Amino acid sequence: MDKYKIIMTQTEIGIIGNYYGCLNVMTLDGKFYWCIENYDTDFDDLEDWSEISEELYNSIIKFYNNKYLWRKDNTVQDKENQTAKKLQP
Repeated sequence: MDKYKIIMTQTEIGIIGNYYGCLNVMTLDGKFYWCIENYDTDFDDLEDWSEISEELYNSIIKFYNNKYLWRKDNTVQDKENQTAKKLQP
């Protein structure tokens, strides 16, 4: 049994990235990290991650949540508008 409990939370920011993948942010043992996925990224290797400030981490998560919710809301509204247009004589 391990002496240490590792607590890691990883989030893929799917709207920011490159050809191979997306921006990823994570918390690990009270520190904050990011990386852009590449063809050879090993998410389990901490050397593939760069430490960032908590403020930057929180800003990225807030941006992602706002953008995701905006897209989700607009997609729902667009579908409702398209359906309403089809139903009009």
